[in-house]
Amino acid sequence: MPEDVVLHIPNLTLPQNLFVLSQPHLAHLHENALKELLAGIQADQMAPYYRSVTAASALPFDQSLLDSMEAANKAELEKLHQRLEEAEKTEGESDIADALQAQANHFTRIGDKEKAVEWQKKALEKTAGIGSRIDIVLTLVRIGFFFGDFDMILSHLSEAEELIEKGGDWDRRNRFKVYRGLHLLSIRQFKRGGELLLDVLRAPVVGCPTLAAL
Repeated sequence: MPEDVVLHIPNLTLPQNLFVLSQPHLAHLHENALKELLAGIQADQMAPYYRSVTAASALPFDQSLLDSMEAANKAELEKLHQRLEEAEKTEGESDIADALQAQANHFTRIGDKEKAVEWQKKALEKTAGIGSRIDIVLTLVRIGFFFGDFDMILSHLSEAEELIEKGGDWDRRNRFKVYRGLHLLSIRQFKRGGELLLDVLRAPVVGCPTLAAL
């Protein structure tokens, strides 16, 4: 994957919709939140995530929908396995890293936390470029946000900061500031978190898309 292509996965609007559905006092927003949640799950074929949220009774269960998404996941994974096998047999380290990253992104997109983390770390081990390494670690931060795993968020923010100090460009520095700012807001450090987000917004070309893409 080219270093300037940023995949905004997993979709961070989905846990926000799930939160709205969990709040009785937000009942007037439930219908729209449910529609957006289901649409997002279907758009990214998120069978593992759908299984988990329906098991928790957050959504009504539809077996045919789950079967359809699982079939799509299986077909895509077979293609990715084949790509990785071919890369390992005939290609160089860069192509192997790309194939690992593609598989990692698949698990990240569909909301399979365990496999997403496992494969993102495999891709990280094989990735040489500092920019791509930062992107992977920031994706791990996003996974932490998606699943509400604050230990994961904190550990990978620290890892991202170390990498950025070695050579992160403006876009990656701003994405890091956004994630760090959101983490600070989540732990009620509003002043520090707000300052970081405002700092990003002061860069109109780079900053605004960074925030909007969340």
